[in-house]
Amino acid sequence: MQEKTEIEGPATPPAKHPTPREAFRFWAWLGCVSFGGPAGQISIMHAEVVESKQWVDETHFAEAMN
Repeated sequence: MQEKTEIEGPATPPAKHPTPREAFRFWAWLGCVSFGGPAGQISIMHAEVVESKQWVDETHFAEAMN
């Protein structure tokens, strides 16, 4: 009999889905405070969306940036 093996990566908590209002408020805020070009915006987005609000995980954020 073959044994089924799974490779488990680091446990990541499930992403929290924002309400449309939360998403709108965040993107409006980001548009108002974003100075420094794309590098500044990406840094702010990562800090807020991945680390603080946990709307997406690191993998999905990296895929979206490519």
